[in-house]
Amino acid sequence: MSPRQRRTNYPVALGLAGVAAGATAFGAYRAARKYRNLDLDMSELVLPDDLAHINVTVDDGATIHGVETGKGRPIVLLHGVTLSVATWPYQLRHLREDYRVIALDARGHGDTECNTGGCTMARLASDVAQVFAQLDLRDAIVVGHSMGGMMTQQMCLDFPDLAAERIAGAILLSTAAAPAASFPGGPQVSRRMRGGGRLAGGARTVPPAEVGYAIARLALGAHADPRFVAHTRDMSGAVPAHIAADVLPFVVGFDVRSRLKDFPVPALVISGS
Repeated sequence: MSPRQRRTNYPVALGLAGVAAGATAFGAYRAARKYRNLDLDMSELVLPDDLAHINVTVDDGATIHGVETGKGRPIVLLHGVTLSVATWPYQLRHLREDYRVIALDARGHGDTECNTGGCTMARLASDVAQVFAQLDLRDAIVVGHSMGGMMTQQMCLDFPDLAAERIAGAILLSTAAAPAASFPGGPQVSRRMRGGGRLAGGARTVPPAEVGYAIARLALGAHADPRFVAHTRDMSGAVPAHIAADVLPFVVGFDVRSRLKDFPVPALVISGS
């Protein structure tokens, strides 16, 4: 990871730090120091090297990147905020035995640039809808994790005819249909994002790699596999700061509750403690 990429961790991590109480965040920071020198075997988290790459140009000229493997009924995987197609090594490896598995990088994430159009939820959803149309995907299952679940909801509600024609069902995984202010820590996240994603006074007190690890640790829980924490940290650390500042307000403010009665396809909602 380049020094520039490492620096992008600050606004992302410090913005998300509002989710936890200060003592918990400090405990996660101490965990980061403890685990940062572990010799972790990350081989399971490497994407298969025989994936085909997808590049779909959408209406504003942006190119949406993705990977695919396997044949059969399409399963489309949409990752969470500040993540990428690298979220899905197990799914890409195992589901391809029976399905055509497609994972997409959201605009501004992974290998999809955010050169025009911004990163509103409506824009991200439109990108996915256009990928569906251009690849002529039908009878598909869409799996949306976190922000990807919001993109799935927005796409199905904004493009109901496309959803009815091309999507057999949606899996909404660890996501939300209501603003972040409605769950514990949400108001703090919202305040951090409105302030540009920094702590009060713009303080930067922790090395960026350790901040990224601490926030990943908070998100995944105290007993998470250190490999998964490190993998999440690395994905988040590669997202430019201006992309996180652009997209996070749309994530924490997402609200489609009044429209859910019109959701056009069957949906399975999965969450955890």
